[in-house]
Amino acid sequence: ASLDREDRTKYVLTIQGKDQGNRRAPQAATVEVIVSDTQDSTPVFQQKEGYTFSVSEDSSLTGAELNRYVGQVIATTQDSVSTLTYRITSGDKDSHFTVNPSTGVITTGDVIDREHKDSYTLNILAEGGGYFAETSVSITISDVNDNIPTFPSETVEAALIEDWPVGHEVHLAQAVDLDFGSNG
Repeated sequence: ASLDREDRTKYVLTIQGKDQGNRRAPQAATVEVIVSDTQDSTPVFQQKEGYTFSVSEDSSLTGAELNRYVGQVIATTQDSVSTLTYRITSGDKDSHFTVNPSTGVITTGDVIDREHKDSYTLNILAEGGGYFAETSVSITISDVNDNIPTFPSETVEAALIEDWPVGHEVHLAQAVDLDFGSNG
């Protein structure tokens, strides 16, 4: 049987000495064997169902604000000594996000524009000692009121009749705003 620190961390052995004439030593010796750990366990993410984060879009008025904190993924192993590295494996071909390989902290890596894309689903890998695990990260982009309303046309012609009373609707003008919800 092989030794595995995750199963048992130490062994205490009692050794009794005797010679070929069957005479025993007066005292037994006790030997404590400590099992050293190697990185031999599969990482496990703390949130087994994946992670969900939200980050506001960059304002088109102020420009990109890179390296904004989005969230953190955390994986652990049963090993007492483990070094895990994190990386994005899919879901962000344009590098809008980065993950710190040592800490699992996710930050913005490029301009985030909700009007272009309102959510991302990233797959992040934790790897150590030849073992790995992957988790899903859903990032929702929240809206910032960064677009101005515009009219579909610069000029509009409207016909009216000269006898209409004051306050009669002549034309209903509609503007378009790319922002979402109460910002639009």
